[in-house]
Amino acid sequence: MYRICFLILLLLCFSCHLYATNGMFPIFMGAQGAGRAGVDIGIASDPTCLNTNPAGIGFIHGKTTEFSTGFFLPTITFSNSYNNADSDFEPVPMATFAMVLDSPSQTWEGISDPFVYLFGGEPIHTDYVYFSGGQPFPVNQHSGNTGQGVLETKKSQSGKNLSLVLQGRSAKVSEIRVYGHIPFQKSTQKPFFSCKKHPLVPQEAKVRAIQAHFQWRLTQECPLAQVALSVEGQQEILNLKALPGSWQEGYIALAWEKDTIPANIHLFSLTENAPVEIKNIEIKSGYRIQEKYYWQTLSPLSKDTVISKESFQLLFSDTKEYELKGDKNLLSIPLPLSPAEKIQNISIHYSYTLDAQDSSRNLEVSLVSQEKKIKSEKHLLSYREPSQKNTPICQRRADQETTSVDRSPGWKWGIGVFPQAGARYSMEVVDQELFPEGVENRTDLIFASFVPGIAYRFNERFSIGLALNINFMTMELDGLVSQESTILKGKPIEGTDVTFGDYLIGVVGENTVRGEIDTNYLIGFGIGSRIGFLWKVTDRFQIGAMYCPPGWMMDAKGTANLDFNRHFEQIGVANIAKIVLPNKGQSGFSGKYDVEVEFDMPQRLGFGFSWLFLDDFLFAMDFQWINYSETQFELKAKMKNGSNVDLNALAGSANVNPSFKIGWKDQYVVSFAFVWQATPHWTWRTGYNYGNNPIPKKYLNPQLAAITEHHVTLGTSYLVSRYLSLNAAIEVSLPSKMSSGSENLVHQAYANSKLEIFNIGAILGVSLRF
Repeated sequence: MYRICFLILLLLCFSCHLYATNGMFPIFMGAQGAGRAGVDIGIASDPTCLNTNPAGIGFIHGKTTEFSTGFFLPTITFSNSYNNADSDFEPVPMATFAMVLDSPSQTWEGISDPFVYLFGGEPIHTDYVYFSGGQPFPVNQHSGNTGQGVLETKKSQSGKNLSLVLQGRSAKVSEIRVYGHIPFQKSTQKPFFSCKKHPLVPQEAKVRAIQAHFQWRLTQECPLAQVALSVEGQQEILNLKALPGSWQEGYIALAWEKDTIPANIHLFSLTENAPVEIKNIEIKSGYRIQEKYYWQTLSPLSKDTVISKESFQLLFSDTKEYELKGDKNLLSIPLPLSPAEKIQNISIHYSYTLDAQDSSRNLEVSLVSQEKKIKSEKHLLSYREPSQKNTPICQRRADQETTSVDRSPGWKWGIGVFPQAGARYSMEVVDQELFPEGVENRTDLIFASFVPGIAYRFNERFSIGLALNINFMTMELDGLVSQESTILKGKPIEGTDVTFGDYLIGVVGENTVRGEIDTNYLIGFGIGSRIGFLWKVTDRFQIGAMYCPPGWMMDAKGTANLDFNRHFEQIGVANIAKIVLPNKGQSGFSGKYDVEVEFDMPQRLGFGFSWLFLDDFLFAMDFQWINYSETQFELKAKMKNGSNVDLNALAGSANVNPSFKIGWKDQYVVSFAFVWQATPHWTWRTGYNYGNNPIPKKYLNPQLAAITEHHVTLGTSYLVSRYLSLNAAIEVSLPSKMSSGSENLVHQAYANSKLEIFNIGAILGVSLRF
């Protein structure tokens, strides 16, 4: 089911609008960052840090891919004495994609791995140990070129003449053990716990102990009662002596000195008819990785499983090593079992080794009876060999990763697709003087980037990173338009210096010309960059910083229609046209232009920190400065090849260079977040983001409603397996209001107006680790 959900998310990731923004920039990049209200500069938790602080990818293990997608529901209201306009209901989609790799040669793997996993395959994965909240999460397959395998079957299905058939290339099999499980109908021994198969452990792990914690009591007086912890016939015994009725703490530990993973772990009573009750049983397996020890809780077969100390028996053991070399190798190993034994189930345990130097290495182990295959297990090339001797360890709590002193320096590479800016909404706006019926004000902006990046981790604590933004933009701005009258540079009387603009200002008293504009998706491209560092000062505290220089964009190109008919009729330009204009105003005062608009990205500077102040609680904070005043003060345009000769005569040319006033000021953003590692599987996040409104009152404009200041978020992640996490978040942009005074430099119809905005969004995502 979760694979189907992943497919749906993948298909939705091809949309790039957004709305939860600081000015025009999104407050977050992915579902995990959304839960933290965009706090990312001092955290390296997922590949989307490529577009916040690229140094973070230097600490990410293996190949990691992140998809996030969501929808926002903005509500915008523009009001004044003759307007009370609400934006149309229009869900705004957004999506991000990012992946981190150990080398550029893995790019195709990074792209194909999600699809291989989606359709049930086993992707090639990098060999590292993954811990979440102190619990290990091994890969689905045996994670190394050495490991243990288990085949289990019922005796009734196994038939006679059993054999173990090995088939493959460049593989060895040894330590073959066969266990029989024999029922005892009249057993009076009390079973408490049974586990036939040990769960997978990480690569290079060595099981060294099995321990049992429980509570016990005697229901009546008993001279001696005994409870045993048994592992493959090896036992440790606890003598129970106490007065009846009171609960006591019980503990048994068994040392495991073999290199194989244990099987058949049981806790039971040794004493016949013992008046013993046991509850709150917890059986743990302790294993060592390098010089550290970890514990894993084992799960019983079933609460109703009946066992005794003789419910299993080692039937056959073969310490010989069997080797498969060339192609089409096949070996058959007879398994001599005594027919007199009343065997119910059979389990075969073995160790295997694959030759790391042979890229075609593979092994299939099958249990065969009378040439019929009963059970089989395949061991294939399933991961990329580590370059270092020791296996890396990724140990995470609450989005913070503990440093690994054995992790060597190295490069990391990343690729992503991110929205950089965007909005989509429409509303009917009334200009009481010229358009009393209303004009559609439409804003549709998509600004997305393809982002390759690189980071170098100098040691286990410090990384620097660099990312390149290859930008793509589409923009549509429709609605009311206003330009200063001086834009009309045509001369009604040749040989004089008086322009049409001078006439409107000096004689008519009109300082602006007003009308309606309709653009047809302007398209632009450009490049930008980002540099950052991340320093893990201690295992619990880390700081980071990033800087984005101003981005370069080629002018966004497209076409636009301008219509000044109503205003020119009102102020008498139409009468002048009949005398001095080439076409005498017969085609009106509207025309089509080829348009080029300058749209540059501002520079940004930010720094942040994160602090794991308790084992399962993290606090993080970011600060950012966005230099809008240098790049978003006005939009400069070039309008060429005007189609209306009368408009061209008024402007003095078929080419004009209008500017659209925006007037943004610098923005300062502060955000903070709390992360709680509730369990090894569940992580919860919440955050708050504040950025001052960058738009001054006299530049209020319903086409650019980026006035939101306060954002609150809540998110969670569920770790499904070593491979997969599911992420979700909701974002609420708290209601923001802005009022314009009697002077508005964008359009006089926006004077004495009020703009309100409220937004809510939901984001879903998947994280894949291979």
